[in-house]
This record gives sequence, structure tokens and C-alpha cells, in this order.
Amino acid sequence: MKSFSEPPKKSHLIGLYLILAMILAAILLLTAVIWMLFRQPTEPVEEPASFCYQLGVYQDRLAVYTNDQRHPAEILDIPVATLPEEDQRLLQEGILLPTEEALRQAIEDFT
Repeated sequence: MKSFSEPPKKSHLIGLYLILAMILAAILLLTAVIWMLFRQPTEPVEEPASFCYQLGVYQDRLAVYTNDQRHPAEILDIPVATLPEEDQRLLQEGILLPTEEALRQAIEDFT
């Protein structure tokens, strides 16, 4: 007959650790499900208005793209490196412009 003072066998400890690990995994999974159900939805990202023109960079020059073209419709003789760093960053991302007038004004702003 076993006495209560005997230490538990390793196989019993492994089983106990396995049960504890499964309980912890279940708690984490339940927490994740609850978090997903009750989290606040993020603000929807507003899509830019449809555009006809995009100012960007092509071979280190200011370039005009139309719609979704990969190659510029026009390359201007304005080196991007001469512009302020913030303008360079914006141009690298692309500046969307809805009208020819907005395009003309933006080009004037960079000259």
C-alpha cells in the first residue's frame, strides 16, 4: 500500500503537466475568441476619391501618371532630389489628383 509521503512518479507528473498545458491552451483560445467577438471595429479606411492623375517619381524626376499606368504619361524636368524631404516622401508614395487643374496646381507647387 502507498503512503502519502511518497513523491509522485514521473509519469504522473508528466500527465499532470500535460493536463495543465491543455487547460492553459483552452483558456488562451477562449480568450482570443472572446476578444475577437467583442473588440471594437477599426475605423474603415477611406478610399481616395477617384483620380485621373498621379504625381510620382520616375528615374529621379517628377512624373505624371494617368489612371493605373505603370509608366508615366509625362516626365518633367524637375529632379526630385532638389525638393524637400517631405515632398520626396509624398512623391515616392504617389500623390493622387482628381482633375487636370489639380495636377497643374500641384506641378506649380513643386516648381
